[in-house]
Amino acid sequence: MRAVQQGATAILLEWPVGEHEIAGDKIVIIPCGMGARHFVSRATDHRFCATFTPSDLRLWYNADESCITPLLATTLIAAGWVPILTSGNGDWASGWKPALAAAEKRWGEGYFRLCQVALAGRIVGNPAATLFARQLLGLA
Repeated sequence: MRAVQQGATAILLEWPVGEHEIAGDKIVIIPCGMGARHFVSRATDHRFCATFTPSDLRLWYNADESCITPLLATTLIAAGWVPILTSGNGDWASGWKPALAAAEKRWGEGYFRLCQVALAGRIVGNPAATLFARQLLGLA
């Protein structure tokens, strides 16, 4: 926490389902209703999304599995966090609603970035995945 307060960026990837406390906030990770997602949306106006086209954040090849696999199995609820990427979530009973796939929170001079998008196995062979991972790290 002190490093982030002083300007570092903490990247939190694929947290497990449940309630967590991050930077003083209650974060809830929930499974994607109606199955995992093969896409996420860049329609958030976040600076990371400026260079992506509508098709860049879907159907990523997974080198570990030698095929296309879902990008998102869970979404997050994080009040007050800035959306980076979104998806949709719902079921037959509650309907379809927007959901966070990745979000960030400023903490002092740094950031906490929480990303539920599966990046493992997808950086090689997917230029958009590489760019997004670099942006999360502050390298792009």
